[in-house]
Amino acid sequence: MKFRFLSVLMMFGLSFNVFAQNSKFGETAEDSVQCVLNYSLYSEYVKQKAYSDAVKGWRNVLEFCPKLSKNTYINGAKMFKSFIKDAEDEKVKQAYIDTLLWIYDQRIVHFGEEGKVLEYKGGDMLKYREDSAVAANVILKKAMELNGNDMSSNGAYNYYKSIYLMARAKQATKEDLINEFGPVIEIVEYNIANAKNEKEKDSYSKAKANIEKIFTGVAKCEDLIEFYTPKFEASPEDTVLLKNIVKFLAKQDCEEDKLYEEAATKLCGISPSYDCAMALGKLLSKKDDYATAIGHFKTAIEFAQTDEEKTESNMKAAQCAYNLKSFSNVRTYCRAILEINPNDRSEEHTSELQSPD
Repeated sequence: MKFRFLSVLMMFGLSFNVFAQNSKFGETAEDSVQCVLNYSLYSEYVKQKAYSDAVKGWRNVLEFCPKLSKNTYINGAKMFKSFIKDAEDEKVKQAYIDTLLWIYDQRIVHFGEEGKVLEYKGGDMLKYREDSAVAANVILKKAMELNGNDMSSNGAYNYYKSIYLMARAKQATKEDLINEFGPVIEIVEYNIANAKNEKEKDSYSKAKANIEKIFTGVAKCEDLIEFYTPKFEASPEDTVLLKNIVKFLAKQDCEEDKLYEEAATKLCGISPSYDCAMALGKLLSKKDDYATAIGHFKTAIEFAQTDEEKTESNMKAAQCAYNLKSFSNVRTYCRAILEINPNDRSEEHTSELQSPD
């Protein structure tokens, strides 16, 4: 054992005096000895996933040197999740859950990263204790305030899920779900647009789909109209509000309501964009006002950024031109579509635009 202990010290490359002077190894030389020895022993057990053998040494590390390594808390969470999974006695399981949540608190105390760690804590509260949705919501809301656009895909979804669980338990309202959808989905969409790789993009895309599934299952046309009408009347120049009205009413196929037309018209007047131009163009097309609609689709073409947006706006303009019997313009818009994707010469985009020779 003496030889093993000396080997551990050599591994860290530090002397007893250095240990005693560095508070992360403990407050005293004796603490430092216990710290290094227990860290080495429990770490080996963790590598082998022998968590029952590791936990004693892990607890000693927490006692003698809680500031030694962030891995102490990462490994601790991993171990106690395993214990929770295997627990057969409910009281024991609940005790393990308490310890897991405490580990997150201690990690914040000693290593910061509050927003990030609160996401883990809130998510695990929902996972292991669905009846604690209110407490989890408070934690996840704080995480979102701290992280902003750095909120993880899981964190964003769990925050919205917590509101849904609260609403299901009569601890929140449908209005809360509608009101919080906007801020959450904006974070998710920001990260989809700015993803560093496909894996990250896919993660946020899945979160978005799950959040929208909750939203569309709860918020019907009449709910959205009732919710947004007084807000629109009070702040008709609020561009964020206008964008939300246009976006959310479109998601629920509520374009027939006058609120949608008023908000889209107002938005295009204040802040012209692809979205509002497409919204008005589609609305007027449904009313067979193709002459006015095509003007909005032309605006959408100018604002289009992605190939998908360019294709859709040109396609809609072509449809209007066809209905107006302006076949030369139909060909112009169809050529624009083919320029976007020269290899796509199928009739997928032009099957409805068969003009005479």
